[in-house]
Amino acid sequence: MADPEVPRSPKALRLGRLLDAHHPATDLIQPPPNMGTCDVCGSLTYIPDEVLMHRPAEGEFSRVQDWLEDHPPVAP
Repeated sequence: MADPEVPRSPKALRLGRLLDAHHPATDLIQPPPNMGTCDVCGSLTYIPDEVLMHRPAEGEFSRVQDWLEDHPPVAP
């Protein structure tokens, strides 16, 4: 059953994909069931099917956009 707390808006999904592409979501402290906070960017994360993914909450959108602008992806 889907967790109603997980942000699902198109903007949350888009920003989450951008963060996932930038870096893997990490949470060194065991997150509560299915949710946590990324140790790299501080964004909300959740675990669907045992994979930690970024899903910022609406209140984080501006901060996440600023973080992405301030931390451009490193070219390989």
